Amino acid sequence: MEFWSGQSATVAGGSGHVIKVKDFLPVKRGFEMSNAIPSAAGAADMALEPVGQRAGADVGDPQVSMHTIFNEGSIHAGVWECTPGGWPTENRGDTETASIVSGRGVITDADGTEQVLAPGAVVTLPTGWSGRWDITETLRKVFVIVS
Repeated sequence: MEFWSGQSATVAGGSGHVIKVKDFLPVKRGFEMSNAIPSAAGAADMALEPVGQRAGADVGDPQVSMHTIFNEGSIHAGVWECTPGGWPTENRGDTETASIVSGRGVITDADGTEQVLAPGAVVTLPTGWSGRWDITETLRKVFVIVS
């Protein structure tokens, strides 16, 4: 990796000494920078593709729609929406962090702890998590899953 220097700046070195350095931007030779940045901007109104009924649903008829924003290696990000209904989750195989954009529901941990899902709520479900989803009003979230 090579570095390109720009404006000078003052930073603290690892030993606690203050040193003058240049602003460095890493540049990798032979690597084409892309102008296309995956984005969830407009998630509230983004068009989604129907996926079908949520697997394992045991309450209602929760229909899922989704739009993938990024899917590479172990990282998957997108916008997900589900109509009212509920389902259990046992021993989740990945970690998900989600920000609720619209709708309402409740996630209940295996120990009975409830997390209300409403616009602005952010939840993280770690690998191995068990519990229950209950959607009471069509819910839309922006999510990042790491497996």
